Amino acid sequence: MEKFNYLIDASFNLLKASEENEANLRKAIKNLDANTNILKNNVQNIDSNVRDTVNSSSKDAAASISRKILLDLNNANEMANSAAERYERAARFSIVKLGGMFFLFFLLAGVFLWFFFIKEIPTISEIQTLREEKADLEADVLNLKKYGDILTCERGQYCVQVDVSKKYSSGKLTLYNIVPKK
Repeated sequence: MEKFNYLIDASFNLLKASEENEANLRKAIKNLDANTNILKNNVQNIDSNVRDTVNSSSKDAAASISRKILLDLNNANEMANSAAERYERAARFSIVKLGGMFFLFFLLAGVFLWFFFIKEIPTISEIQTLREEKADLEADVLNLKKYGDILTCERGQYCVQVDVSKKYSSGKLTLYNIVPKK
């Protein structure tokens, strides 16, 4: 029986220990629930802090990036304005060069036309003088035709038959009588 008492005592002790363990387990579960709630709150606080920090960092980064982009855009704008001014100056210079080249071309073309063509065209007064000379020459030819026969000799030159036996001298010229028409 003693063994039975020991067994009952042991069972009783085991039951008591079991009850204490159950009570401890319940306390542990309550503590665990409390800690879980605290952890949930901490997680929410951490999430909120992370969100706030990320938002703040994002805003700072966005502001920094936008400042850098604006600075780069301003630099690009200044460079584009400078390039546009250089292009404008080059375009003006090209227009001046092109205008100068056209002016020289027209000047040289005018000189060329004058030298090869226009200078040979007689003026109105020269034409009038040539007409008067023509009229005088025609009158002379008519007078010559009265005195003798006028023929076309070598190379289209006009010739007149002269009497070589009757020679007259007048300074440097030697003159002959024209043989009259028959």
